[in-house]
Amino acid sequence: MMTTRKRKWINYFLTGVAAVLWSGTTAAGSVTYPVIIQTPEGRQSTYQLELAVTPAARKQGLMNRQHLTEGEGMLFVWPKEDNRFFWMKDTSLSLDILFFSHEKLLVASHKNTEPFSVERLPSGKPAQYVVELKAGQAQLQGLKLGSLLVLPIALMHALGR
Repeated sequence: MMTTRKRKWINYFLTGVAAVLWSGTTAAGSVTYPVIIQTPEGRQSTYQLELAVTPAARKQGLMNRQHLTEGEGMLFVWPKEDNRFFWMKDTSLSLDILFFSHEKLLVASHKNTEPFSVERLPSGKPAQYVVELKAGQAQLQGLKLGSLLVLPIALMHALGR
């Protein structure tokens, strides 16, 4: 009979293996993770998101990118929740920018942003996670306030959460 501790370890291991197999790489070679955003009604959309956790990666974001598919994007992560703002300077793509609380609930969004704009796009509420997707994805998938960001267990462990 398998102990609970051993079963838990096996589950973590298998989840990690699955995340590695399901993760991809971007053209720049950065690792991506399969992340789910679930609407309040339960509809789920999966995106391959590049991770931006360091100050340098968060500052760079998707600037200077020329192409982004409907299933790609970027996940920005901060150690703590705070009011955030983004801008589109040096970003040639129109994006949907989604702000999530520390509870991973969508608290604010800016849809179909204007490329190269220096206008500040604030969260308006404290956010710890931000997802950038190709413009139109939020509307297409029905993403709205209260939608839930579901991160893979392997990514949560990598982030120390």
